[in-house]
Amino acid sequence: MGAQGLIRFLFLLILAGGAASAFVYPWAVQGFTGVELGEWQVYDTGTGFRPIDVQLDDTDAPVRVLVDMTSIGAPSASGSRTILTLTAAIAGRTVLAQTLTFVNAVARDDTPQTQEQIYREDVGLLDRIDDGTYRFTLGPGDAEGIQMKSVRLVLRGRAESYDTGARAAGRGE
Repeated sequence: MGAQGLIRFLFLLILAGGAASAFVYPWAVQGFTGVELGEWQVYDTGTGFRPIDVQLDDTDAPVRVLVDMTSIGAPSASGSRTILTLTAAIAGRTVLAQTLTFVNAVARDDTPQTQEQIYREDVGLLDRIDDGTYRFTLGPGDAEGIQMKSVRLVLRGRAESYDTGARAAGRGE
């Protein structure tokens, strides 16, 4: 390998590192950081939706909120239709309110013998946590024809976040 081949190799190595930092790092931070605080069943076809009360303290912060929806077949939803709504509140004060579309959610097939698919939506991050009981309330959205079997709330404490508004180097503002 000559000098020109070494330069090409180093260029490709730098390019791969840049791609990893741009795409792999945010995905890894979003999906794998933190400690799972718990999973709670918030909906099933037999009982319907029910609110969940979770005791959190400031050492859990920041807390990533995820929702897993198990559906029979693929939900036919567009970005303008809401499948679920979620609110989180402490002492009557709403700290998170989101609509969930599951448009960009990737299906997970935990049981290949059935047609059930599990879709995960990253609802958001609770940056600041006050000691107390948080009430998480999920409910149906305006999308029709969604055959939900169950919905689970997943909380991950001490989750890391990344700055989506990072600026490119060399900008003098």
